[in-house]
Amino acid sequence: MILDGTLLRIDRVGMASGYDRAFYSGKHKAHGLNVQVIADPVGRLVWISPPMPGARHDMGPRSA
Repeated sequence: MILDGTLLRIDRVGMASGYDRAFYSGKHKAHGLNVQVIADPVGRLVWISPPMPGARHDMGPRSA
């Protein structure tokens, strides 16, 4: 199994005063959703985590 995290970029249109801050990734300098992906060695998708705000670190706690 291969575990990797990625930022899915999003448009911040419609985000009002400060509410978009949690979705801004300083590492990527872009707004997005953070997801974790597990794939098998051939590259077939096994599991994708629920999307979390882009500012959340990959090692941060996940909510149920």
